[in-house]
Amino acid sequence: MSVLPEQLARLFSLPVGRERLQNKIASSPVEILNNRKLANASITRLLIDCFFSCTGTLFYIFSPRDAAELFQSAYMDTAGATKASLGALCALASVASQYDDLEIDGSLRQSYYETAKFYLDECIEEDEVLGMRVLCCLAIYCAMDRRLTAWTWTLTGLKLARLRGLHLNRRPLSTSPEEWIAQRKVLRTLIVLGCWVASTLGINPQIMEAFQPGFHEPFAVLEDHPPFESVAQAQMTSICILTSGVLRDVFLPTELSLVATREYKIKIVDWLSKLPPIMQLESLMQDQDLTLVQRRCTFLVHLNYLGAQLLLYRRHSLYLSTVHRDDSWELDGDVAEALAYAKDALDAATQSSRIFAHLLSERATFKRSWLVIYQSFSACTMLLFHVAQKRLHGVSLAHCEEELSSAETCLTTLHFCSEGDIVAKGYYDMLIFYYRALKITPEHAPTGTAHGSAMQEDLELSSMDGPARLQGESTPDKIVEGVSNLSNHAFQHSRRDGMVPRPPPPPPPQISDSVRRWFPEFTTGPYLRLSRDTAIYQDAPVVGGPFQWSANSIPRP
Repeated sequence: MSVLPEQLARLFSLPVGRERLQNKIASSPVEILNNRKLANASITRLLIDCFFSCTGTLFYIFSPRDAAELFQSAYMDTAGATKASLGALCALASVASQYDDLEIDGSLRQSYYETAKFYLDECIEEDEVLGMRVLCCLAIYCAMDRRLTAWTWTLTGLKLARLRGLHLNRRPLSTSPEEWIAQRKVLRTLIVLGCWVASTLGINPQIMEAFQPGFHEPFAVLEDHPPFESVAQAQMTSICILTSGVLRDVFLPTELSLVATREYKIKIVDWLSKLPPIMQLESLMQDQDLTLVQRRCTFLVHLNYLGAQLLLYRRHSLYLSTVHRDDSWELDGDVAEALAYAKDALDAATQSSRIFAHLLSERATFKRSWLVIYQSFSACTMLLFHVAQKRLHGVSLAHCEEELSSAETCLTTLHFCSEGDIVAKGYYDMLIFYYRALKITPEHAPTGTAHGSAMQEDLELSSMDGPARLQGESTPDKIVEGVSNLSNHAFQHSRRDGMVPRPPPPPPPQISDSVRRWFPEFTTGPYLRLSRDTAIYQDAPVVGGPFQWSANSIPRP
């Protein structure tokens, strides 16, 4: 396998979303809906139903009864809807209009959104909570379009909630218990959106510290007999708050801390252990009465859980891939712990791919789901990063099939989403390059030689006692040895007394015919060497939200 670092690095800065630049030009009118000019009633009714089949289950914004009353006021009452009611109805419809680009005309989708914005003042004036509901919808609409405006709408909603006193645990005497629960649920949704936007669009959660309750605090809505939807929403809130904490305390700090990682691992494991039976994946096998909507909801909650794990552990994989023979161990924990976290990152990516397979087979996702798009991108990058480490250090393609199969499922998911989402298309176009490159079999790789047999024997010996040997003193050799054991022996730098010595590296393979066919523009110039003694690619570009896929696995020529 040959890798061309400079050309590959250019893909890290792929202009995702550049196709939307034309929308910045004020070249077409935007129609604001009113009582004399409403959208088709059947389309709006359909969008309401779609809303409660997905978003309305994951996030409490409106109840079905609320939506029915809004629809009736707009389409059935002779007096017509108030500005606030029409704005709220259009906000709800705008979210559902994002589900499938092929069904709803783009101009109508824009009209729903712009009408909701146009009447936002009236919604807030009529009732702060109604304004918060509309702001939730506007934030979700913008998140699906990857607009940073989603952050603005979310912060505004949180500020309204604080002005209303919903962050306090005291119910006003003028508010009934039922109303108080509904209002607190809306605040809970805003908290989820804040955490979700921060962890996927890369906003530092420390910005949120001025808002109460803070994103590091649990938030409970007490119900005597919560329905499935409330249970799912509560669990989504808890794991999103944990994810925001991981971003703030583990992923964003300059120095990687195993102590901080350990603390959040305990919290996440505790969340999983307390997951209600109805929300556990086993319930999908045992409870045949769950609807497709409920099954989808359960899958998505677990995708958020796996996303938290990936965010927590993937820095460890990147860090271990840069360790060199002469480096000293500087992390605040032992090597075995770091290796376990890197393995956890790979496991989370693999489990994510299995959930994607279920979602696709059950037709339980839609093309513009940012939760699915972002997690499939994150999982696929981790899987391909792992395969790249193995392939760069001599592991055969046959020993990478499991990870490549999981990566292929993630790519299939991105390809499905790319039919309706430009960012998914950008992610797919970027990652399919790596996937294809990693599946190339070197034409001139040595096979059937004594060198190959010696290396295989070395690999088999190292697999017997890898992590166990790391409990003692942390030496650079042991560090690298452990990494090699973790990645199916992708890093073969270690020297061990009394065992088969590491043979010299084989000559670098030439560029294969398949690379020439797929990427002719990348095959000019001298062949590049894959040095087994360096694993640093300086100034690695950054891609997509807080996920930074470093090119550390690609050595300098």
